[in-house]
Parts: sequence; structure tokens; C-alpha cells
Amino acid sequence: MAKFRYFRGWSVVAATCFALSMSGTTFAAATFGILTIHIGRTFGWAQAAMAPGLSIFLLSATVSAPVVGRLVDRFGSRRIALIGLFAMAAVVAGGSLMTGSVVSLYLFYAAVGLTGAFTNPIAYLRAITLWFDNQRGLAVGMAVAGQGLGAMVLPLAVEMLSAQLGWRQALLVLAGFMVVVIVPVVALFVRDDPAAFGLAADGLAPSERVAIKTQHGLSLTQALGQPAFWLIIAVLALFGLTSYALTANMAYVLVHAQGLSLMQVAGLQSIGGLSLLIGRVVFGGFMDRFHAPKVGVVGVLFSTAGLIMLLTVSGYGALAVLRSVLLGASGGAETDLLTLLVGRYFGAKALAEIYSWHNVAFLVGAAAGPPLFGLGLAVTGAITAPVLMVVALTLIAAIGLLLLGPYPVDFEQEPSHPEDVATSAA
Repeated sequence: MAKFRYFRGWSVVAATCFALSMSGTTFAAATFGILTIHIGRTFGWAQAAMAPGLSIFLLSATVSAPVVGRLVDRFGSRRIALIGLFAMAAVVAGGSLMTGSVVSLYLFYAAVGLTGAFTNPIAYLRAITLWFDNQRGLAVGMAVAGQGLGAMVLPLAVEMLSAQLGWRQALLVLAGFMVVVIVPVVALFVRDDPAAFGLAADGLAPSERVAIKTQHGLSLTQALGQPAFWLIIAVLALFGLTSYALTANMAYVLVHAQGLSLMQVAGLQSIGGLSLLIGRVVFGGFMDRFHAPKVGVVGVLFSTAGLIMLLTVSGYGALAVLRSVLLGASGGAETDLLTLLVGRYFGAKALAEIYSWHNVAFLVGAAAGPPLFGLGLAVTGAITAPVLMVVALTLIAAIGLLLLGPYPVDFEQEPSHPEDVATSAA
């Protein structure tokens, strides 16, 4: 019987998962609807006036993403993530000083975007790619499941803290949690390269496997000449648009169009977060066994079903819960694609830098989503037309995934010893 051997790479995954529960994107996406309702009540701001805040966040994160990619390739994941956590915590705490001008809300989310980009998956992807090869999809899925954990916990936490203490104190509590709890976890457990411990990817000794081709790969300039680079750009931009089209408006739609309470909305968002967490692990595991773009298409079908249910299901009940489950699980497939495709199609030579530009495409699409959906609401006075627009764009993204060819042979996984992988990656 093979002897069990602990693999430090799973500690990197666990720490990353925990850290991503309070990444910039997790914080903004999971709390925007609840937080802005409380802030709007304080200052008398309308939802339409606050909605651009999420787009401003996304555009700011877009500006930071390429910078983060280059810095991670140069200095490693751990150092950049720690800097980002301290900076974002300072910004979140500073949000408690927001004034009666809606511009202060825009400035707050702009600052969260700029600093939060250093806490997003881009900061950790290189480390996980170097620690894992054969189980990279599962490792990435488990790591980014942290955003699902945040999406499950943060809406309820922010609602309860805001109701009991006020939204200003809620922001201070979240900032303190980042510094006191998350920073030490990242400092202790995130490590940049298994080579520092005399290991290769998957916990094998260097002598136990051939040199990993994914440690080479394409530069950004070389990747720009590949059709797959631009096709992935287009697909991820559409995923960003369709994913965030409802993020900024869902709480408003459920409260004002369907009559749900804020606590019911927070509950549904938490259910969606749990589904996102599970979906990322499950879809990530499937992407190790099957062609990742085809697995992504399954996620698109989940999303389409959930969107149709948004038009046909009202109120708070079992079908509303199922809708949240479908929409949450679909996000698992889409985000895993964002982090996994770069290593499989372009290698690891400039992985974080290439990924940063794919992340930019996702963020640009995401920034366009909320105002486009809001415009559809304003023009038609109902959610039917904007939801159908999101369905159509989601299906177009699925077609784009199907057009991606097989992984380049040069960047496929190297053969390794199965018995070594079984004992080392346990």
C-alpha cells in the first residue's frame, strides 16, 4: 500500500481559498447590493445614482490588473498579495468616512478596485500553477472557491452588522478581519514555488518527473499572435458582462420588483455563494479530466436555466432557491475557465501577465454589464428584455468556447508516475 505523504501545495490552496473570501472582487460583488441600500437610506441616494459605483470599481480593477500581473511574475504571489491585503483593508476602513456626496461612493469603489486587484485570483494564480500540474484544475477550483465562500457569508454578515451597528461600523469590522485574520494566514501558508522545498509540481521530487513544459511557454508578445488569445478575450468579456449585469441590480430587482425583504435577498445570495463554492470545486475537477471549454459550456447551460427562472419565478420559495443554485454554480465554471485556460494554452513563462489581460477583458465586460442592464430596465420598465439580452450573450460565449481547439501539445501535462502522484498529492 502506498505510503501517505503530506503535500504542502494543498496548504497553499487552502490559504488562497480563505484569502479570496475577502478579495476585492468578492467584497464588491457580494456586498454592493446590500451595502448601497443601507448607504442610500442614510444619504437619500437613489439606486440609479449608486449603480455606477460597481462599474467604477470594475474599471479601476481593470487599470490595476496588468500591473499586478507583471509584479506577480517578478516578485511572486505571497509578497504582492500581502501588500494588497493591507492596502485594501485601509480603503475599506476609510469607506466608513463616506460623506453626503455620491462622489464619495464612487471614489470609495474606485479605490477598492485599484487595491483589490492585488488581492484577486491573479495574485495567487502563478503560485498554484507552479505547485500543481496533473491536478491543476481541482487546485484552482478549490482556491477560487474562496470567492464563493465570501459570496455565501458576506451578504448575511454585512446585513446583520449594518442592521445592528450601522454600515460604517460594518466596514470597520471587515477591514479589521482582513488585517488580523487573513494577513497572517497568507504570510504563513502561501509559498511561491515548490522548488524552494526541493520539489517539483504535484509534490514530486525533481528526479521523479521530466521537466515540466508549462514552466516555459509563450511570452505575452508571442501569445498575442495566437488566435486562441483573442477568442478567449472575447469569451471572457462576454462572461464578465453577463455575470455582472445582474450583480449590481439583483438586490434592487428582488426587493422592488418581487417584494422580497433584504434578509430574504441576503439569504438567496448566500445560497448562491454556497453553490458557487461547490461549483468551482466540482467544475475544476472535471476540467482536469475533460476539455475545459466544453466543461464551461455546461456551466453556460446552468446560467441560461437560472436566467429563464428569473423571468418565470417570483417570491421566496424552493424555486427561488433552485434559481440561486443554478446561477451560483454557473459562476464556478466561468471563473475556473478564466484562471485555467492561460496555463493550458500559453504555458507559464508569462502566465500572470497574460492572465492579467484576459482578466482585463472580463472586467471591461463586467463594467459594461450593470449600466446596460439598467438601461434596459429604464427603457422597457421591466426585466424581461434585459434578461433575454443576457441569455443571448451567454449563448454566444458558449459558441466561442466550442470554437477553441485542443490544448497545444507543447503545454500539455507531462507524463508522470501515477503512484507518485497518488501518494504525493493526497
